[in-house]
Amino acid sequence: MSINRNKKSICVDLKKGQHVIKQMASQCDVLVENFSYGVMEKLGLDYENIKKVNPNIVYASVNGFGYAGNQKKEPGFDLIA
Repeated sequence: MSINRNKKSICVDLKKGQHVIKQMASQCDVLVENFSYGVMEKLGLDYENIKKVNPNIVYASVNGFGYAGNQKKEPGFDLIA
C-alpha cells in the first residue's frame, strides 16, 4: 500500500475481460506487461491488437529471458527480475 499511494487499481480476469484492458489502453499512453512469451498474444492483447485501439500507445513488454532463444518460454520472476 505504501508503494502505490494515490493510485487506483482494479483486478481483471484476463481470460474474460480483454474488453476492459482494450478500453483502458484506448485512453492511456503506455501499457507495460511482463507475462511469459506468447501469453498476451493468446489473450488478444499483444501489440498488434492494442495498437488497433490506440495507434499512439507505447507498448513495453518485459520478459525474464527475452523473446528469442531456447529459454524464451520460461517464466521470469523474483530474483530473475
